[in-house]
Amino acid sequence: MIGRDDCVPLAIPPHLTSKIIFVTITALLGGETRGEEPPNPLIVGAVRSLSKNVPERLVKVTLQPFPALMQAQTGYSCEVASPTDGMELGRRIANKEIQLGVFQGIEFAWAKQKYAELRPLLIAVNQHVNRKAHLIVRAESHVTNLSDLEGKSLAIPRFSRDHCQLFIDHQCRQKGKALEKFFSKVNDSMNAEDALDEIVDDKIQAVVVDDVTWDCYQRRKPGRSEQLKDLLQSEWFPDTVVAYRADFIDEAVLRRCQLALLHAHETALGRQLLTLWFMTEFQKVPKDFDKLLTGIVKIYPPPKKLPVP
Repeated sequence: MIGRDDCVPLAIPPHLTSKIIFVTITALLGGETRGEEPPNPLIVGAVRSLSKNVPERLVKVTLQPFPALMQAQTGYSCEVASPTDGMELGRRIANKEIQLGVFQGIEFAWAKQKYAELRPLLIAVNQHVNRKAHLIVRAESHVTNLSDLEGKSLAIPRFSRDHCQLFIDHQCRQKGKALEKFFSKVNDSMNAEDALDEIVDDKIQAVVVDDVTWDCYQRRKPGRSEQLKDLLQSEWFPDTVVAYRADFIDEAVLRRCQLALLHAHETALGRQLLTLWFMTEFQKVPKDFDKLLTGIVKIYPPPKKLPVP
């Protein structure tokens, strides 16, 4: 099975998640802290969709590694706010209720459109900057466009980020139908490798995966991947974003937080935390990031009802 070293999300059984995180946090908080405490604890929030398919009772637990890392690396006391959707998280930052927020890239784009005060501090990537979705089918099939898949079965792997769902939903609506009406069945319970294998074995007709997953599958299983065809690709979506409001957090504190996160992947504990979020490292915000946000919102405007994690 494809594992984390190959940059494909490794499913952690829900009953083990809390144990893993408890051990990680305990180790982090046992480390030496550095520097002066800010006047108040830093409040860190995150979107609920980062903990997709995690039982509700464990959602806040899965977000604890982020403030734990900040506290261990900077010495600043941190607290985690209740997870919510992107618009609500944007409102909380804009209203100076929390200092830092972690968004999926598309959710940050939607929130920034409404709350201009939001600023990206860093992005969090999986192997490379930006992300894309791919619609994969069997190479030997007679499928040449999306219309040929109407009435067929589709898989959206269990731990897929929202850009995969948004991409295929948008494609279906371009054909005049909702996703569930276009395909006869949509399976969202399989992992990515199993879903791609089932395409090869002709058990399902299509799967949507991200670019890292598709690249890794081709590397790991070149023979099987040659039996597949990359039918459609999405536009580039922005990466996960750590955001703030500039006039609500001291510049020195901000720089220290930024430096701590930029070096998170250099430590064993930092890599473990990134793995829990299916990421490989934090990076500085690209120069063309605002352009990317503006462009993606034009194609994928905020839905009337946000996707349910």
